[in-house]
Amino acid sequence: MVPPDADWLASIDRARQTYPRWVELQFLAGMVCWHHALWGKAQQMLEMAAPQLMQAELQRQAWRTLALLAEHKEETARAQIYWKRAAEVVVA
Repeated sequence: MVPPDADWLASIDRARQTYPRWVELQFLAGMVCWHHALWGKAQQMLEMAAPQLMQAELQRQAWRTLALLAEHKEETARAQIYWKRAAEVVVA
């Protein structure tokens, strides 16, 4: 795990707030938070982005990451829901 760079994370957060409708940016910010073990922020951003993502592979990755976050928090029922949503995404 890479230690978070506070300035870089702040710039991503500013961009995310500046462009709240840019769902791919919300996804990217969520994944950055996931990789830096900022679990709560990652979950918040990915939960907002996942249902809105138009690219199937990004949507599937968002649901999978949310499932892993839920498992990490020992929220088995929630993890199962997210795994199911990930499996339902059709990738052409």
